[in-house]
This record gives sequence, C-alpha cells and structure tokens, in this order.
Amino acid sequence: MRLRQQLWGRELQDKFPRVSFPEVLHDDHALLIFLESMEVMGVALVSKVPCKKDQIYSFAKRIGRLKSTSYGETFNVQTKMDPNNLAFTDDCLDMHTDLPCLAAKPEIQMLHVIKQFPGEGGETMISDGFTAASKLKKNHPEYFDTLAKTLVNFVDVGIEDGVKFHICWRAPVIELVN
Repeated sequence: MRLRQQLWGRELQDKFPRVSFPEVLHDDHALLIFLESMEVMGVALVSKVPCKKDQIYSFAKRIGRLKSTSYGETFNVQTKMDPNNLAFTDDCLDMHTDLPCLAAKPEIQMLHVIKQFPGEGGETMISDGFTAASKLKKNHPEYFDTLAKTLVNFVDVGIEDGVKFHICWRAPVIELVN
C-alpha cells in the first residue's frame, strides 16, 4: 500500500522530517521515517553526516541501489574550468530538475554538502514540483496542457573522467502518469 502524497509549499519547509545519518544506518525505525518522508513529501533532511567524501555511499546502500549516470554513481558539484553544465560553475542555480535527459531518472537524489560556501549565496533551495504543477493546472490549465503535451529535447553533452557523452531524452516538461 502506498502512502498518500502530501503537496507542500513554503509553509512546511521548516517542518520537513529530519533524521540523523547514524540512526538511519543502524536503526530500522529511523530508516522507515526517512522512507516515509520521501514517499509522502518527496524530501527528507539528514543531519550528522560526517564532512567527508563518499559518505553518501553507505547511506544510499542502506536505502537501495545506486544508479550510475554519465557522472558516475556519485559526483562532486564544484566549479570546473570548462564546465558542460551550469552546476559546475559559480553561477546561481535557479529552480530546476536534475538529469531530465535520462529516460530512467534516479528516484532519489541525495545532496551532501561537505563544505558550505562561507559568503553570500550557496543556499540550497527546494520546491515541490507537484505543488507547482497542481497550481498551474488550476490557475492556467492551457499552460499546463501545453507543458504536458509538447515534447521537448532534454540534452546533456560533456566529458567526465575522459569519457565523452551525449544524452538526449524527448518528453513533455510535465509527464502525466496514467
């Protein structure tokens, strides 16, 4: 039985369920809280993650299997001299969906901030895309229909670890599930 999805907006951003990294790794009840939060709200905050690379592996393996992309099973988001992706620049990232070019998108994406930028900027912003789509459908059904019916190309081209890739997926911006 699936849990009922909860749409959310700004009013709930300070109330996201929080779990601790060590508890999720060793306590089935904490794991259940994390998984239920992901199912219901699509987001969960994890505290007490050691500030070292590759911590995400043990956490992810506790939840399921890792899905490899052109960037590997995990990758570091940092400024590159010749970026193929806005994520690898020091520019502000507006709201977006990661990896829309993949036919089989990762079901959970984890972001582990190891070193927070000390100046202005660098905040992580999250938004409920289902809430946005629901409001768009209610207030502007013609725009919703256009985004749900018009196919667009999502493309990612680059080189990672010396391997060239060119990935393209054609789909509407809003994919409806029957």
